[in-house]
Amino acid sequence: MVDLQNRCLPHDSNIALSEYEKKVLLQLTSEINRETEDVIGLKPISTFYLKFNDECNLTCEYCFLKQIGYTRSEDVASPEVGCRAVEVMRTFGAQGVGIHGGEPLIHFGQLSKLILAVRERFPDFQIGLSTNGTLVDDRIASFLEENHVYTSVELDGGAKNHNLYKRYANGSGSYADTIRGIDCLIRHNALAAIECTIGESCGTNYDEIAREIQARYKNIPITVSRARTLGRCNDTGELAGEALYPFLLDWLHESMLHPEDNIFTDSKAHLLNLAIGACAPQKYMCDCILDRVSIDAVGNVYPCPKCHQKSLFIGNVFDSEFSKLFMEAREISAKFFSKNKVSEEWYSNLLAICIDTIDTSSTLWKIKDREVLGEYFEELIYRFIHCDVNPILRKWLEFRL
Repeated sequence: MVDLQNRCLPHDSNIALSEYEKKVLLQLTSEINRETEDVIGLKPISTFYLKFNDECNLTCEYCFLKQIGYTRSEDVASPEVGCRAVEVMRTFGAQGVGIHGGEPLIHFGQLSKLILAVRERFPDFQIGLSTNGTLVDDRIASFLEENHVYTSVELDGGAKNHNLYKRYANGSGSYADTIRGIDCLIRHNALAAIECTIGESCGTNYDEIAREIQARYKNIPITVSRARTLGRCNDTGELAGEALYPFLLDWLHESMLHPEDNIFTDSKAHLLNLAIGACAPQKYMCDCILDRVSIDAVGNVYPCPKCHQKSLFIGNVFDSEFSKLFMEAREISAKFFSKNKVSEEWYSNLLAICIDTIDTSSTLWKIKDREVLGEYFEELIYRFIHCDVNPILRKWLEFRL
C-alpha cells in the first residue's frame, strides 16, 4: 500500500492533507485493516431472489449465463414454488422477493398466477420484477400496477448503445420495443427503476450514456453497473486494469459532482459503505450474501443469483428438514465467499460488486487486478474526506423506500 500519511489529494498536488484530514484518513484505513474476531457474519434474510425461468427472447452480449457456458433450463416457477419460497423465507426475516430470469414475461400467464397466489396468501409481501421490457403491453402493465409489483427495466443508454448489447436472435436491436415497454409501464404507474449496464463496446462515454436515459426519464431512479466483459481478459484470465480503473474513477468523479441525482453507481454504493460504517470487518467478500439468497424455478436455494453451482447448494424449500438446517447449510455455502482467500483485505470491506471483479470459474475466488482496485479504493477514501455524502444517502433512502 502507498504511504497514506504523506500522499496528497488525487489530481491536485497543491492540496496537502490537513492534520485533521490525516487523522480521519488514518482512522478509516486502520478500521479497514483492523484484525479482529468481531466480524460481521450472515444476517437474517431481508429479501431473496426468485429465478423464475432461464428462457430469454434476447441474446445480450454481456449475459453472464452465456459467459459461464450455462445450460439453460426449461423449468418455470410454479405458484406452489413461489408461495413456498415466500413462506419459508418469511420465517427467516424476508420482507420481499425480486423476480428475474431469463425474461420472466415470456411466460406471463404462469408469472401472473404465481404473483396472484403470493398476493392472496401474503398481501403485504413486497414483490419486485426485473424485465427487459420488450414484451410489456397495457394488459401486463395494468396487472403489475394493480398487484403492486415494483418493476425495473433494463435499458442500456440510447438506441445506439442499447442495440450494441441487447439484440434479438436475428440480430436486430431491441431499443424501440424496450422504450415502448417503459412508456407503457409509466402510463400505468408501474415503473420503479431503470437498470443500465455498460459494456466495453461503449468506449468511455459512461456518463453520457446514463445521462441520456436521465434526460428522457427525469424522475426515474437509474442504477448503473458495468458488464462482466468490461475490460477484456488476457491469456491468464485477468481483467485488464486499463478498462476497469477508468470506469470506476469516472463514476467516482461523477458521484462527487452530482451527489443529489437519481443515478446510482458502484462508486455511490462504496461512498455509502464508508458513510454508514460498513467498512467494519466482515467475513465475506460480497455484501449481497449477508442478508439474501437465490431460489431457482424448482425451489433449490443458493447464496447468489449468479452462483448456482452444485457445490454452493443450500437446500430445497420443499425439503422436510429445510427450515431446521437452513442457517447451518447457508453458513457452509457462504465460506466460498470467505475473505481469507484474498491476500489484499484492506479494501475488500468496501467491495459490494463481487461478480464483476471476482473470478468464479474456480473453487477459490481470485481478485482481478488487485493493484488497480487497491488504487481505486485509496482514491475513494481520499475523496470521501472532502465529500458530503448526505445527498447521496437521502436519494438512496428515497430509492429504497
